[in-house]
Amino acid sequence: MSETTLLFSEMTFTPNAGRIPIKPKEWDYKLGELWTPIAS
Repeated sequence: MSETTLLFSEMTFTPNAGRIPIKPKEWDYKLGELWTPIAS
């Protein structure tokens, strides 16, 4: 690296925009129970 190097990074907590199926299906339900939707 040098003074002219530009580094860019992104940290995301939802890989693949949250579209990856969770396997086994039981874990999908277990994790879903932890999520509380925000009332709009």
